[in-house]
Amino acid sequence: MSLAQGAVLVMDPSAPPAFQDKLLGSLVVGSYVNAMLYILEIIQVIYFFNNYRRDRPLIKAGIIISLVMDTVCTISQFACVYLYCVTNWGDESYVFDQYWPIPTYLLSTGVTTAVVQSFLIYRFWSLTRQWIISGILGLGMLTSAAGLVATAAAQIMYPQYTERYKGRVYVTVWLIASAACDVCIAVSLTFQLRRMNPTFQESKRVINRLIGSVISTGTASTIVAIVILIVFLKNPMTNVSTGVAFCLGRLYSLTMLYSLNKRNALRAEGSSGHSSGRQDRAVTNAELFSTGGIHVHRTARIDISETGQERESSSHSAAFGVPVPKTSYADTEAYPLHNLDTGVNKTGPENYQSGWAV
Repeated sequence: MSLAQGAVLVMDPSAPPAFQDKLLGSLVVGSYVNAMLYILEIIQVIYFFNNYRRDRPLIKAGIIISLVMDTVCTISQFACVYLYCVTNWGDESYVFDQYWPIPTYLLSTGVTTAVVQSFLIYRFWSLTRQWIISGILGLGMLTSAAGLVATAAAQIMYPQYTERYKGRVYVTVWLIASAACDVCIAVSLTFQLRRMNPTFQESKRVINRLIGSVISTGTASTIVAIVILIVFLKNPMTNVSTGVAFCLGRLYSLTMLYSLNKRNALRAEGSSGHSSGRQDRAVTNAELFSTGGIHVHRTARIDISETGQERESSSHSAAFGVPVPKTSYADTEAYPLHNLDTGVNKTGPENYQSGWAV
Protein backbone atom coordinates (compact mmCIF):
# COMPACT_ATOMS: atom_id res chain seq x y z
CA MET A 1 0.00 0.00 0.00
CA SER A 2 1.38 3.40 -1.01
CA LEU A 3 1.37 6.44 1.23
CA ALA A 4 -1.25 8.15 -0.93
CA GLN A 5 -3.53 5.12 -0.63
CA GLY A 6 -2.98 5.15 3.10
CA ALA A 7 -3.95 8.80 3.30
CA VAL A 8 -7.18 8.11 1.45
CA LEU A 9 -7.93 5.28 3.88
CA VAL A 10 -7.37 7.55 6.85
CA MET A 11 -9.82 10.14 5.54
CA ASP A 12 -12.36 7.53 4.52
CA PRO A 13 -14.83 6.69 7.34
CA SER A 14 -15.00 3.14 6.01
CA ALA A 15 -11.22 2.68 6.21
CA PRO A 16 -9.86 -0.31 8.15
CA PRO A 17 -9.80 0.58 11.87
CA ALA A 18 -6.33 -0.92 12.32
CA PHE A 19 -4.79 1.53 9.86
CA GLN A 20 -6.48 4.54 11.42
CA ASP A 21 -5.40 3.37 14.86
CA LYS A 22 -1.73 3.13 13.91
CA LEU A 23 -1.57 6.47 12.11
CA LEU A 24 -3.87 8.75 14.12
CA GLY A 25 -5.32 6.73 16.97
CA SER A 26 -1.90 6.19 18.52
CA LEU A 27 -1.38 9.97 18.65
CA VAL A 28 -4.74 10.47 20.38
CA VAL A 29 -4.09 7.76 22.96
CA GLY A 30 -0.54 8.98 23.56
CA SER A 31 -1.74 12.53 24.17
CA TYR A 32 -4.39 11.26 26.63
CA VAL A 33 -1.86 9.26 28.64
CA ASN A 34 0.58 12.15 28.57
CA ALA A 35 -2.12 14.51 29.87
CA MET A 36 -2.72 12.24 32.87
CA LEU A 37 1.00 12.07 33.62
CA TYR A 38 1.25 15.84 33.23
CA ILE A 39 -1.49 16.40 35.80
CA LEU A 40 0.30 14.05 38.18
CA GLU A 41 3.50 16.02 37.61
CA ILE A 42 1.75 19.29 38.51
CA ILE A 43 0.49 17.71 41.74
CA GLN A 44 4.00 16.56 42.60
CA VAL A 45 5.47 19.99 41.84
CA ILE A 46 2.93 21.67 44.13
CA TYR A 47 3.74 19.16 46.86
CA PHE A 48 7.46 19.83 46.47
CA PHE A 49 7.21 23.59 46.79
CA ASN A 50 4.85 23.29 49.75
CA ASN A 51 7.13 20.92 51.68
CA TYR A 52 10.72 21.56 50.55
CA ARG A 53 11.02 25.31 50.18
CA ARG A 54 14.53 25.26 51.65
CA ASP A 55 16.00 23.02 48.96
CA ARG A 56 18.84 24.33 46.87
CA PRO A 57 17.94 26.91 44.20
CA LEU A 58 19.57 24.67 41.59
CA ILE A 59 17.12 21.87 42.34
CA LYS A 60 14.18 24.27 42.23
CA ALA A 61 15.41 25.63 38.91
CA GLY A 62 15.62 22.12 37.49
CA ILE A 63 12.04 21.40 38.52
CA ILE A 64 10.76 24.66 37.04
CA ILE A 65 12.61 24.07 33.76
CA SER A 66 11.23 20.54 33.52
CA LEU A 67 7.69 21.75 34.20
CA VAL A 68 7.94 24.51 31.58
CA MET A 69 9.34 22.12 28.97
CA ASP A 70 6.69 19.52 29.78
CA THR A 71 4.02 22.20 29.38
CA VAL A 72 5.40 23.11 25.96
CA CYS A 73 5.55 19.42 25.05
CA THR A 74 1.96 18.79 26.14
CA ILE A 75 0.67 21.79 24.19
CA SER A 76 2.51 20.65 21.07
CA GLN A 77 0.96 17.20 21.38
CA PHE A 78 -2.54 18.62 21.64
CA ALA A 79 -1.80 20.82 18.64
CA CYS A 80 -0.55 17.81 16.68
CA VAL A 81 -3.71 15.82 17.33
CA TYR A 82 -5.97 18.79 16.64
CA LEU A 83 -4.28 19.66 13.36
CA TYR A 84 -4.44 16.09 12.07
CA CYS A 85 -7.88 15.13 13.31
CA VAL A 86 -9.86 18.39 13.26
CA THR A 87 -8.42 21.34 11.35
CA ASN A 88 -7.13 19.38 8.35
CA TRP A 89 -9.46 16.43 8.46
CA GLY A 90 -10.28 15.53 4.87
CA ASP A 91 -7.09 17.08 3.48
CA GLU A 92 -5.35 14.07 1.97
CA SER A 93 -2.08 15.92 1.39
CA TYR A 94 -1.74 17.07 5.00
CA VAL A 95 -1.27 13.58 6.39
CA PHE A 96 1.77 13.10 4.16
CA ASP A 97 3.97 15.36 6.26
CA GLN A 98 5.02 16.03 9.84
CA TYR A 99 4.69 19.57 11.06
CA TRP A 100 6.03 21.84 13.81
CA PRO A 101 4.44 19.99 16.77
CA ILE A 102 6.64 16.93 16.16
CA PRO A 103 10.10 18.58 16.46
CA THR A 104 8.72 20.79 19.25
CA TYR A 105 7.75 17.82 21.39
CA LEU A 106 11.09 16.15 20.63
CA LEU A 107 13.20 19.14 21.67
CA SER A 108 11.19 19.80 24.84
CA THR A 109 11.47 16.12 25.75
CA GLY A 110 15.22 16.36 25.22
CA VAL A 111 15.56 19.30 27.61
CA THR A 112 13.56 17.49 30.30
CA THR A 113 15.60 14.32 29.86
CA ALA A 114 18.88 16.22 30.12
CA VAL A 115 17.75 18.05 33.27
CA VAL A 116 16.65 14.89 35.06
CA GLN A 117 19.68 12.84 34.06
CA SER A 118 21.96 15.70 35.13
CA PHE A 119 20.20 15.73 38.50
CA LEU A 120 20.71 11.98 38.94
CA ILE A 121 24.36 12.18 37.88
CA TYR A 122 24.99 15.06 40.25
CA ARG A 123 23.34 13.09 43.04
CA PHE A 124 25.69 10.17 42.38
CA TRP A 125 28.73 12.45 42.25
CA SER A 126 27.80 14.18 45.51
CA LEU A 127 27.46 10.82 47.19
CA THR A 128 30.72 9.30 45.92
CA ARG A 129 32.96 12.09 44.53
CA GLN A 130 33.92 9.67 41.74
CA TRP A 131 34.82 11.92 38.85
CA ILE A 132 35.55 9.22 36.28
CA ILE A 133 32.25 7.38 36.62
CA SER A 134 30.33 10.64 36.83
CA GLY A 135 32.10 11.82 33.67
CA ILE A 136 31.15 8.63 31.83
CA LEU A 137 27.54 9.05 32.90
CA GLY A 138 27.64 12.67 31.77
CA LEU A 139 29.01 11.59 28.39
CA GLY A 140 26.09 9.20 28.01
CA MET A 141 23.66 12.00 28.83
CA LEU A 142 25.26 14.32 26.27
CA THR A 143 25.20 11.57 23.62
CA SER A 144 21.50 11.03 24.23
CA ALA A 145 20.82 14.77 23.99
CA ALA A 146 22.81 15.05 20.77
CA GLY A 147 20.93 12.12 19.24
CA LEU A 148 17.59 13.67 20.14
CA VAL A 149 18.51 17.05 18.68
CA ALA A 150 19.63 15.28 15.49
CA THR A 151 16.32 13.40 15.43
CA ALA A 152 14.36 16.66 15.65
CA ALA A 153 16.52 18.17 12.91
CA ALA A 154 15.88 15.14 10.70
CA GLN A 155 12.13 15.57 11.19
CA ILE A 156 12.45 19.15 9.96
CA MET A 157 14.67 18.27 7.00
CA TYR A 158 12.67 15.21 5.98
CA PRO A 159 9.08 15.91 7.01
CA GLN A 160 7.38 13.33 4.79
CA TYR A 161 6.53 9.95 6.25
CA THR A 162 8.17 8.28 3.27
CA GLU A 163 11.49 9.79 4.44
CA ARG A 164 11.25 8.91 8.13
CA TYR A 165 13.71 6.06 7.69
CA LYS A 166 16.46 8.63 7.07
CA GLY A 167 16.43 9.55 10.74
CA ARG A 168 16.54 6.06 12.22
CA VAL A 169 20.27 6.30 12.97
CA TYR A 170 19.68 9.39 15.08
CA VAL A 171 16.67 7.82 16.78
CA THR A 172 18.74 4.74 17.60
CA VAL A 173 21.58 6.80 19.08
CA TRP A 174 19.14 8.87 21.13
CA LEU A 175 17.18 6.02 22.65
CA ILE A 176 20.05 3.58 23.19
CA ALA A 177 22.20 6.25 24.83
CA SER A 178 19.28 7.36 27.00
CA ALA A 179 18.46 3.82 28.13
CA ALA A 180 22.13 3.00 28.75
CA CYS A 181 22.59 6.17 30.80
CA ASP A 182 19.53 5.37 32.93
CA VAL A 183 20.71 1.82 33.57
CA CYS A 184 24.25 2.92 34.45
CA ILE A 185 22.97 5.56 36.87
CA ALA A 186 20.70 3.05 38.59
CA VAL A 187 23.47 0.43 38.81
CA SER A 188 25.99 2.96 40.14
CA LEU A 189 23.65 4.25 42.84
CA THR A 190 22.59 0.73 43.81
CA PHE A 191 26.20 -0.42 44.11
CA GLN A 192 27.07 2.58 46.26
CA LEU A 193 24.10 2.03 48.57
CA ARG A 194 24.96 -1.66 48.88
CA ARG A 195 28.38 -0.68 50.21
CA MET A 196 26.82 1.12 53.14
CA ASN A 197 26.97 -0.65 56.49
CA PRO A 198 24.30 0.99 58.64
CA THR A 199 24.27 0.44 62.39
CA PHE A 200 20.55 0.81 62.98
CA GLN A 201 17.91 -1.57 61.70
CA GLU A 202 15.78 1.38 60.64
CA SER A 203 18.62 2.60 58.41
CA LYS A 204 18.91 -0.83 56.82
CA ARG A 205 15.23 -0.80 55.94
CA VAL A 206 15.52 2.70 54.50
CA ILE A 207 18.51 1.73 52.35
CA ASN A 208 16.62 -1.29 51.03
CA ARG A 209 13.74 0.99 50.12
CA LEU A 210 16.16 3.37 48.43
CA ILE A 211 17.62 0.59 46.33
CA GLY A 212 14.16 -0.53 45.32
CA SER A 213 13.13 2.98 44.31
CA VAL A 214 16.35 3.55 42.34
CA ILE A 215 15.78 0.35 40.39
CA SER A 216 12.08 0.97 39.77
CA THR A 217 12.45 4.58 38.64
CA GLY A 218 15.41 3.80 36.39
CA THR A 219 13.64 0.80 34.89
CA ALA A 220 10.52 2.73 33.85
CA SER A 221 12.24 5.17 31.51
CA THR A 222 14.57 2.47 30.19
CA ILE A 223 11.72 0.14 29.23
CA VAL A 224 9.79 2.94 27.53
CA ALA A 225 12.86 4.03 25.53
CA ILE A 226 13.51 0.47 24.36
CA VAL A 227 9.86 0.00 23.37
CA ILE A 228 9.92 3.23 21.35
CA LEU A 229 13.05 2.12 19.52
CA ILE A 230 11.75 -1.36 18.70
CA VAL A 231 8.40 -0.08 17.44
CA PHE A 232 10.00 2.64 15.34
CA LEU A 233 12.53 0.33 13.70
CA LYS A 234 9.86 -2.26 13.01
CA ASN A 235 7.45 0.14 11.31
CA PRO A 236 8.57 3.76 10.89
CA MET A 237 5.56 4.56 8.70
CA THR A 238 3.13 4.58 11.64
CA ASN A 239 2.81 6.84 14.67
CA VAL A 240 2.73 4.14 17.33
CA SER A 241 6.28 4.94 18.41
CA THR A 242 5.42 8.65 18.46
CA GLY A 243 2.42 8.02 20.69
CA VAL A 244 4.60 6.16 23.18
CA ALA A 245 7.32 8.82 23.00
CA PHE A 246 4.74 11.47 23.93
CA CYS A 247 4.97 10.21 27.53
CA LEU A 248 8.74 9.84 27.88
CA GLY A 249 9.49 13.34 29.17
CA ARG A 250 6.81 13.15 31.86
CA LEU A 251 8.23 9.86 33.09
CA TYR A 252 11.62 11.49 33.55
CA SER A 253 10.15 14.44 35.43
CA LEU A 254 8.14 12.16 37.71
CA THR A 255 11.31 10.17 38.42
CA MET A 256 13.04 13.27 39.76
CA LEU A 257 9.98 14.48 41.68
CA TYR A 258 9.41 11.07 43.22
CA SER A 259 12.99 10.99 44.48
CA LEU A 260 12.59 14.42 46.05
CA ASN A 261 9.08 14.15 47.47
CA LYS A 262 9.45 10.85 49.27
CA ARG A 263 11.91 12.29 51.78
CA ASN A 264 9.25 13.00 54.39
CA ALA A 265 8.12 9.38 54.37
CA LEU A 266 11.69 8.12 54.66
CA ARG A 267 12.45 10.63 57.38
CA ALA A 268 9.48 9.38 59.40
CA GLU A 269 10.61 5.78 58.94
CA GLY A 270 14.21 6.57 59.82
CA SER A 271 13.22 8.36 63.03
CA SER A 272 10.94 5.57 64.25
CA GLY A 273 13.61 4.35 66.60
CA HIS A 274 17.07 5.14 67.95
CA SER A 275 19.74 3.47 70.03
CA SER A 276 20.33 4.59 73.59
CA GLY A 277 21.29 3.23 77.00
CA ARG A 278 23.83 3.44 79.79
CA GLN A 279 26.17 0.80 78.39
CA ASP A 280 25.94 1.80 74.71
CA ARG A 281 25.91 5.35 73.34
CA ALA A 282 25.64 6.29 69.64
CA VAL A 283 27.73 9.26 68.64
CA THR A 284 27.16 10.63 65.16
CA ASN A 285 29.43 12.80 63.04
CA ALA A 286 27.65 13.52 59.77
CA GLU A 287 27.81 15.54 56.67
CA LEU A 288 24.37 15.69 55.11
CA PHE A 289 24.80 15.69 51.39
CA SER A 290 21.87 17.79 50.20
CA THR A 291 21.83 16.23 46.76
CA GLY A 292 18.18 15.96 46.08
CA GLY A 293 17.64 14.04 49.27
CA ILE A 294 20.62 11.72 49.68
CA HIS A 295 22.30 12.16 53.03
CA VAL A 296 25.32 10.15 54.14
CA HIS A 297 25.85 9.67 57.83
CA ARG A 298 29.02 8.78 59.69
CA THR A 299 28.10 6.87 62.84
CA ALA A 300 30.60 6.19 65.61
CA ARG A 301 29.57 3.86 68.41
CA ILE A 302 31.23 4.13 71.82
CA ASP A 303 30.82 1.18 74.17
CA ILE A 304 31.39 2.13 77.79
CA SER A 305 32.56 -0.83 79.81
CA GLU A 306 32.08 -1.33 83.52
CA THR A 307 35.64 -0.06 84.12
CA GLY A 308 34.84 3.23 82.44
CA GLN A 309 36.98 2.54 79.34
CA GLU A 310 35.63 3.43 75.94
CA ARG A 311 35.88 1.37 72.75
CA GLU A 312 34.97 3.03 69.49
CA SER A 313 33.80 1.63 66.15
CA SER A 314 32.24 3.31 63.16
CA SER A 315 30.07 2.70 60.13
CA HIS A 316 28.26 4.56 57.39
CA SER A 317 24.63 4.83 56.53
CA ALA A 318 22.77 6.66 53.82
CA ALA A 319 19.20 7.74 53.43
CA PHE A 320 17.00 10.29 51.74
CA GLY A 321 16.48 12.88 54.42
CA VAL A 322 16.67 10.42 57.33
CA PRO A 323 17.58 12.33 60.49
CA VAL A 324 20.52 11.26 62.59
CA PRO A 325 19.39 9.27 65.64
CA LYS A 326 19.42 11.17 68.93
CA THR A 327 22.85 11.06 70.53
CA SER A 328 24.54 11.75 73.83
CA TYR A 329 27.62 13.43 72.39
CA ALA A 330 27.90 15.12 69.01
CA ASP A 331 30.88 16.67 67.30
CA THR A 332 30.43 20.11 65.86
CA GLU A 333 32.30 19.29 62.63
CA ALA A 334 31.17 17.42 59.52
CA TYR A 335 33.43 15.33 57.32
CA PRO A 336 33.25 14.52 53.59
CA LEU A 337 32.56 10.92 52.67
CA HIS A 338 35.97 10.51 51.03
CA ASN A 339 37.89 11.84 54.06
CA LEU A 340 35.92 10.95 57.16
CA ASP A 341 37.43 11.13 60.61
CA THR A 342 35.85 10.28 63.92
CA GLY A 343 36.76 13.44 65.80
CA VAL A 344 34.46 12.69 68.74
CA ASN A 345 33.95 15.64 71.03
CA LYS A 346 34.11 14.50 74.64
CA THR A 347 34.04 17.85 76.37
CA GLY A 348 30.85 17.18 78.22
CA PRO A 349 27.08 17.29 78.08
CA GLU A 350 27.02 20.95 77.10
CA ASN A 351 27.73 19.82 73.51
CA TYR A 352 24.81 17.40 73.37
CA GLN A 353 22.79 17.60 70.18
CA SER A 354 19.87 15.67 68.78
CA GLY A 355 21.26 15.44 65.26
CA TRP A 356 22.01 17.45 62.17
CA ALA A 357 19.58 19.47 60.12
CA VAL A 358 19.63 19.74 56.37
